[in-house]
Amino acid sequence: AAWAAAARLTEKGLPMRGVIALAGSGRGGSAFASEQLDTAGCIRRCTRAGVRALFLHGTEDQNVALDFASFSFQTASATCP
Repeated sequence: AAWAAAARLTEKGLPMRGVIALAGSGRGGSAFASEQLDTAGCIRRCTRAGVRALFLHGTEDQNVALDFASFSFQTASATCP
């Protein structure tokens, strides 16, 4: 949700100064992609617009796999100017 909100604000010319992603849930699939709300797409758009990101993942998190935080970081890193 944080990435989707940041992407929408960026599209309206109001980019956020940064996003802190607390191991959030990933949004994917054709429904999210068609609305441009998929997590990877939002990360890419925000990164291209210069929105900074801090990715946090607790060492005891049992709800969200560490792979998701790694994927998010790699997506942002690959898009950095």
